[in-house]
Amino acid sequence: MKCIPFFGGKCSGHGGKMEFKCFNCGKQVAVDSSSKGLNNAGLEYVEVKCGNCKKRYRFFQKRM
Repeated sequence: MKCIPFFGGKCSGHGGKMEFKCFNCGKQVAVDSSSKGLNNAGLEYVEVKCGNCKKRYRFFQKRM
Protein backbone atom coordinates (compact mmCIF):
# COMPACT_ATOMS: atom_id res chain seq x y z
CA MET A 1 0.00 0.00 0.00
CA LYS A 2 1.31 3.40 -0.93
CA CYS A 3 1.75 5.85 1.90
CA ILE A 4 -0.76 8.69 1.69
CA PRO A 5 -0.08 11.46 4.19
CA PHE A 6 -3.28 12.89 5.64
CA PHE A 7 -3.81 16.14 7.55
CA GLY A 8 -0.85 16.57 9.83
CA GLY A 9 0.58 13.19 8.87
CA LYS A 10 3.94 12.36 7.39
CA CYS A 11 5.47 9.33 5.72
CA SER A 12 8.61 7.80 7.16
CA GLY A 13 10.97 5.19 5.79
CA HIS A 14 10.71 2.93 2.78
CA GLY A 15 8.06 0.63 4.20
CA GLY A 16 5.53 3.39 3.69
CA LYS A 17 4.93 3.78 7.41
CA MET A 18 2.62 6.67 8.19
CA GLU A 19 2.69 8.74 11.36
CA PHE A 20 0.52 11.55 12.61
CA LYS A 21 0.01 13.53 15.77
CA CYS A 22 -2.99 12.44 17.82
CA PHE A 23 -5.47 15.33 17.82
CA ASN A 24 -6.55 14.41 21.33
CA CYS A 25 -3.31 14.03 23.31
CA GLY A 26 -0.61 15.13 20.84
CA LYS A 27 1.38 11.85 20.83
CA GLN A 28 2.84 10.46 17.61
CA VAL A 29 0.75 7.56 16.33
CA ALA A 30 2.07 5.05 13.81
CA VAL A 31 -0.49 4.04 11.21
CA ASP A 32 -0.61 0.30 10.66
CA SER A 33 -2.15 -0.35 7.27
CA SER A 34 -3.14 -3.89 8.23
CA SER A 35 -6.35 -2.74 9.91
CA LYS A 36 -8.04 -1.87 6.64
CA GLY A 37 -11.74 -1.96 5.97
CA LEU A 38 -14.45 -0.70 3.65
CA ASN A 39 -17.21 1.70 4.61
CA ASN A 40 -20.77 1.60 3.29
CA ALA A 41 -19.87 3.67 0.25
CA GLY A 42 -17.11 1.21 -0.64
CA LEU A 43 -14.30 3.57 0.32
CA GLU A 44 -11.24 1.91 1.77
CA TYR A 45 -10.10 3.15 5.14
CA VAL A 46 -7.43 2.41 7.71
CA GLU A 47 -8.45 2.38 11.36
CA VAL A 48 -5.89 3.59 13.86
CA LYS A 49 -5.95 3.69 17.64
CA CYS A 50 -3.77 6.03 19.67
CA GLY A 51 -1.74 3.92 22.08
CA ASN A 52 -1.74 6.70 24.64
CA CYS A 53 -5.33 7.96 24.96
CA LYS A 54 -7.07 5.12 23.04
CA LYS A 55 -8.84 7.51 20.66
CA ARG A 56 -9.75 5.89 17.34
CA TYR A 57 -9.27 7.44 13.93
CA ARG A 58 -10.37 6.39 10.47
CA PHE A 59 -8.39 7.59 7.50
CA PHE A 60 -9.94 7.20 4.09
CA GLN A 61 -7.91 6.41 1.02
CA LYS A 62 -8.52 8.60 -1.99
CA ARG A 63 -9.47 6.66 -5.08
CA MET A 64 -6.97 7.23 -7.83
